[in-house]
Amino acid sequence: MQTFEWLRLDTAAKLFPSTTTKQESMVFRLVCELNETVDPIILQRALDVSLESFPFYRSVLRHGLFWYYLEKTNLTPEVHEEFSTPCAHLYNENRASLLFSLTYYRRRINIEIYHVLADAVGASNFFRTIIYQYLMEKHKTELAENIRLSFDDAPIDQKIDNAFDTYYSKGKAAKQAKAVRAYRMRGERFSQSRFGIIEAHVSTEALLKKAHELNATLSELLVSLLIFSFKDTLRQIDEKHPVDIKVPVDFRNFFSSTTKRNFLGVFDVSYNFGGQGKTFKDVLENVQRIFKSELTQEKMIEQINWYSSFEQAPLLKIIPLVIKNLALKNVSSTEKKRSSATFSNLGAIKMPKEFSQYIRLFSIFCSVKDLYVGVCSFQDITTISFTSPFIKMSIQRSFCRELSSFGIDVEIAANIQDLEPEGL
Repeated sequence: MQTFEWLRLDTAAKLFPSTTTKQESMVFRLVCELNETVDPIILQRALDVSLESFPFYRSVLRHGLFWYYLEKTNLTPEVHEEFSTPCAHLYNENRASLLFSLTYYRRRINIEIYHVLADAVGASNFFRTIIYQYLMEKHKTELAENIRLSFDDAPIDQKIDNAFDTYYSKGKAAKQAKAVRAYRMRGERFSQSRFGIIEAHVSTEALLKKAHELNATLSELLVSLLIFSFKDTLRQIDEKHPVDIKVPVDFRNFFSSTTKRNFLGVFDVSYNFGGQGKTFKDVLENVQRIFKSELTQEKMIEQINWYSSFEQAPLLKIIPLVIKNLALKNVSSTEKKRSSATFSNLGAIKMPKEFSQYIRLFSIFCSVKDLYVGVCSFQDITTISFTSPFIKMSIQRSFCRELSSFGIDVEIAANIQDLEPEGL
C-alpha cells in the first residue's frame, strides 16, 4: 500500500482554509439511515478497515510559508455517539486534529468532513466503503462474501490525484461576472452558530415523473422550485435584487478522473422577479436556459483554468500565505454578496442491491452562512435537506408546499425543538 508523509492541497481545497469562519466551518455531513440500530463496535471496525483504502483521511492540516498542506498523522479516529452541533468546526489552527469524524445516533451513521479533504462526491466513496464494511460484518451470515461496491477501486495514488493539474491548460479562463448584489435572506439567527435542519423525503419515481412532464432534469426542477420559493418573501424593494443560487458541479461528469479529493466547480443561476416574470413557468425556462449554457465541457475547462490560475501564476506562488489569506477572504466576501442560497445535488447513491433491506436513505448537509439545499437519492427516497442559520423557515415551507402542489407526497423530518412555533 502506498503511503505519504505530506500532501499538497488540491487546487479547490486551497480556498477553504482561508475562507473558514466562525459562522462557516466548511464542513459537510453525509448521513446513512439504516433500518436498524447502529452497533458502534462494528462501526469502528468498519472505519479502521476502510481507512486502509483511504489513508489520506488520517491527515492534519498544516500551514507553510506559501500554502497549506496535509501531513500524515498517527491520530486514531474513534467512532462515538453524536453529541455536538452538526457541521461544527473540525479544523483548529492551534491544535492538530483529524479533518473528519464518524458518529452515530440510533439508526443513523454520520460522517462529517472538512472540505479541504474532499468534495461530497469524493467523500461519498469513503462513506459508502464504511457502510459496506459495516453491513458485510453485521450481516455476514445473511450476505454472500462476493458482494462488491460498484464504484472504481482506483489505486491510492489516483485517489489522491489533483485532477485540476491534469486538465489545466493555459487557454481561456472563466471570466468573473460583474458583481451584482443578490437578494440576501435576513432575520434572527440561531445562537452559537447552530443551524435549523429540515429533511423533506419524497418519492424518487414521482419526482422524476414530474420533471419529465416538464421536460426538465431533476436539478432544473428543484432549482426552479427553490428560486420560486423566494417569491413570496420578497418585499417590493427587494425585487430589484436577483435571487442567485450557487450550484456546485462535479467535473468528473465531464472529465475522466478517479480522484477522491476535490474536483468541482460552481455556476450561478440567477433570476430577477422584478423584471423576468413571476410564474413558475417563467422561472423554469430561465433555469433551463442557464443550465444548458453553463453545463458544457468548454465552460468546465474555463473554470478549471480559472481555479488553477491562482496557483500557477509565478508571482502568486511567492506571495506569503498570510497575504494570500487576506486576498482570498476578500474574494469570498464579494462572492457571498452575489449569493442567495446554495443548491447541491449529489445524485443517486448506489449500494449493492443486497443491502436494500438494511438501508432506508442517505442525506447531505453543509455548513453555510445562508441557506443550503442538498439533494441525494437512494432507491425510491429522494432526500431534500435544508440547512439554515435563520430561525424563520419561510423558504423551506414554501418549497415543500409547492412540491406538494405537484401531487408529490412530502414527508418532513426536522430538529423540531429549534424550529419557529408555527412549524412547517
